[in-house]
Amino acid sequence: MVLGFLNATALAGGSLAVQPALAHTAIERHIAAPLGLSVMEAAHGIRNVANVNMARAIRAVTVERGRDPRDMSLIAFGGSGPVHAVDVARILGIRRIVAPVMAGVFCSAGMLAADAERDFLRAVLRRLDQCEPHALQGIVDALRQEGMVALAAEGYGPERVSAVIKADCRYLGQSSDLSIPLTRERIDAAVLQQLRTDFQRAYQETFGYANDEPIEIVNLRLSVRGRGSDRLSFSDMRVDAGALAGQRGVRKVSFERGAAPIDTPVVPRAQIDAERRAGPLIIESYDTTIVVPPGVQACADTTGNIILEL
Repeated sequence: MVLGFLNATALAGGSLAVQPALAHTAIERHIAAPLGLSVMEAAHGIRNVANVNMARAIRAVTVERGRDPRDMSLIAFGGSGPVHAVDVARILGIRRIVAPVMAGVFCSAGMLAADAERDFLRAVLRRLDQCEPHALQGIVDALRQEGMVALAAEGYGPERVSAVIKADCRYLGQSSDLSIPLTRERIDAAVLQQLRTDFQRAYQETFGYANDEPIEIVNLRLSVRGRGSDRLSFSDMRVDAGALAGQRGVRKVSFERGAAPIDTPVVPRAQIDAERRAGPLIIESYDTTIVVPPGVQACADTTGNIILEL
């Protein structure tokens, strides 16, 4: 609010009145004055801490698992995700951001679009070269029966249920494991040999090396999925015009610490189409605010997602 990213009159399509003076007072009293900073410096500091924390969380599930976030797009959802997305992407070297339709209620939309899924697990703790296929098959059959019963209770018949079997594997003596899909539901010697090959490949991709040490199966897990008949289809979805409405005008926005705030156009989300628009720009809708700093371009895809290119 202090930096100018958020509407200083009201949020949620005008239904939630705000008082920006209170935000200014809170930062001045609790952060800026005790630290000997200006209010703008303090506001940028708060924002930077938040951005770095989000980037750290993303690194934990990418870089620390052998995945390069620079090869990925960042999905910015939530009421404030698109407010922070460009700064977080820059920290990680990501160059493409997607602010989905209904970003502010994305989790709720996901519930309407998702299949029902349940996971079942049994401990094995046995070296792969000592595992008997028929013993592992017995575990898988028991897990499958549990899964079918659970989804039947939710109204999914056998014809609408599919299953994926995975083995949590590690080198003998390690404390962490990788979850490797099995190639077939019926386990035999060929499936176990393929499991060894797939684990070695996954380990190489994740940690940069692999070796010939004994492999241990820690767990067998089975995921059963019930296919819904009335799921929300994003391709067929139509968003109410009111949800894409927003303020139109210009306001001062401070994009960088130490730099003067600049006049920044504010446009409703409904006005963004396939033509690229260069930042600085603030895009408003009922459920979220999308910040497009200088040096970033924004456009909409055919579904209505806003694409930001760094």
